[in-house]
Amino acid sequence: MDDVEGMQKVQRWRTAITAAADLKGYDIRDGIEAENVQKIVDQIFKLYNSATLSSLRDVVGIHTHLEKLKSLLKVGINDVRIILGIWGMGGAGKTTIARTIFDTLSHQFEATCFLADIKENEKRHQLHSLQNTLLSELLRRKNDYVNNKHDGKRMIPDILCSKKVLIMLDDIDHKDHLEYLAGDIGWFGNGSRVVVTTRNKHFIGKDDAIYEVTALPDHESIQLFYQHAFKKEGPNECFKELSLKVVNYAKGLPLALKVWGSLLHNLGLTEWKSAIEQMKINSNLEIVEKLKISYDGLEPKQQEMFLNISCFFRGVYKDFAMQILESCHGAEYKLRVFIDKSLMSISKNDEIQMHDFIEDMGKYIVNF
Repeated sequence: MDDVEGMQKVQRWRTAITAAADLKGYDIRDGIEAENVQKIVDQIFKLYNSATLSSLRDVVGIHTHLEKLKSLLKVGINDVRIILGIWGMGGAGKTTIARTIFDTLSHQFEATCFLADIKENEKRHQLHSLQNTLLSELLRRKNDYVNNKHDGKRMIPDILCSKKVLIMLDDIDHKDHLEYLAGDIGWFGNGSRVVVTTRNKHFIGKDDAIYEVTALPDHESIQLFYQHAFKKEGPNECFKELSLKVVNYAKGLPLALKVWGSLLHNLGLTEWKSAIEQMKINSNLEIVEKLKISYDGLEPKQQEMFLNISCFFRGVYKDFAMQILESCHGAEYKLRVFIDKSLMSISKNDEIQMHDFIEDMGKYIVNF
């Protein structure tokens, strides 16, 4: 048996070597070596980019996002440097969108870095550690370049001022994050781009481009839910009506659609009905905890006013609510903070509005 397996293995090698000999490659005997190398690199990047775009086809609604983001980033213009803020509530898909645009455009830059989950990483490490990660990624050489954030703030522009870079700063929630990691567009070479994701609009400069991530439309919500609830299989007819109920409860929030879809995957009809009844009563804890991060970032007085609004003033005219809440010192300012943090908005009719899950999160906090 061993001899037979050995002969089969040798035959596979012969077949592979024969096939490789017939492959068409580059003839680099003529021409300038550096130019030939660049052609090879460009071809590899082209193939990589095609594979990346192919893998994106299952990301619901991503092509619409990409077109809008490319327009804002103006990647084809090489003499400007742009900071773009991707802004929206927790669970809206900001990181997914940022990662996708990063993967799609990376090949057009000299150096790239995606710093993920900055807020949580800074809790575990100091800010200068993130600066070292940034430099290591961009210079493709791991090292402890700086010992404190102030040295990093001086070193980053010194090293990178002539490089065309693409930097993604995911989930910033403090002014230091932008100031010490990408403090000024002059830090980087022409054509560079810096993209940040945040729940707080306040951290995006007034002259920077803003891309607001809103709730998914119904047809995309259904598509995303189906992906997680049924994987590659389509739903049976008996599940379609129940699926519409879940999608309606999710109100276009990708996080809820993914969590609930995964929760219901492979469950029977009776279990679906029971789970949906629970959704009517309270949101899934995983969703609430994700959204609660924005609440935790508020000051105590802001938290108090937020809970009052989420429990009593949703759908109420803004001016009336402010009159009632006038005992909260700086109520107008606090309301602006809530809007900037994507916790609520003001409708065209001047009413205070918020996503169903934000309201549920407020009531969850009050009850516990």
